[in-house]
Amino acid sequence: MQSFGGDHTKRKLEALERYLDAFTTALSKQPLKLHYFDAFAGTGTVEISKSVVDAKRKAGQSSLIPEDDANAVIQGSATRALQTRHPFDRYNFVELDPRKIGALKDLLCGHERYDRCQFSQQDANAALLKWVGETEWSANRGIVFLDPMGGQVHWDTVDAIARTEAIDLWYLFPAFLCVDRQISRKGIVHPTAVQSLNRIFGGEHWRDQLIQREERRDLFDNPIQVNKKLSTPVKVTEIMISQMKSIFKGGVSDRWLPLGRGGSHWYSLLFACSNPSPKASKLALKLAREVLK
Repeated sequence: MQSFGGDHTKRKLEALERYLDAFTTALSKQPLKLHYFDAFAGTGTVEISKSVVDAKRKAGQSSLIPEDDANAVIQGSATRALQTRHPFDRYNFVELDPRKIGALKDLLCGHERYDRCQFSQQDANAALLKWVGETEWSANRGIVFLDPMGGQVHWDTVDAIARTEAIDLWYLFPAFLCVDRQISRKGIVHPTAVQSLNRIFGGEHWRDQLIQREERRDLFDNPIQVNKKLSTPVKVTEIMISQMKSIFKGGVSDRWLPLGRGGSHWYSLLFACSNPSPKASKLALKLAREVLK
């Protein structure tokens, strides 16, 4: 069981769950095979941390929490994906941690849709690239959910998803945790963080958008270069959305959810549609906007 959730976790999972149900309902009568790919599947359940539970009780929301539970447990993304009114043809659950993928298998074993499930213990990027490359997308449609703890998702993976022209993407983008906070107030980025940011954005173009270089004069009137931080979680999110729009032919939602514990903006929940069909993209973006309200 994972133990780091809060209200932001519930909002994320509820938005995903509503979209999965709407997606499978809309395509249930189409001659297509539907796939759900959860690249950071976890254990299938999320334990709301004790600090969050205590805060709710202090705020008078204890009726929402079982009295005999030290922590409240909510269903994770994998569990919710199996509960849509109309099923997917295939569920792909990927998790690098062997203990978590083992717990997920144990949790889902016996479910009526278990025979549609495939479990894999490996890196999310490698698993996605392999799956995307081996699937014949003319007869298949899919949803990919990227829910990393940090900056594990590479831009090359996002680009491969977009090129299928058959996948809808939900991406919990670590706008603050893995981008904004890597840039100091003086606009300095540690060399190891630079490598990570390059993988996330697919190059170094983020520098000019998040850090401004200014020329100033020192006490002796000599020119010096000074960095100024432009980055904020919102600015970082807008840059990622703009970049995703350049590769997702079906469009990227301008509506997104800022998420984080205690009202902080740690992550941004983003939606993109790779299908260039006007009818498909219009429906996908409409559904996404509804669940992102």
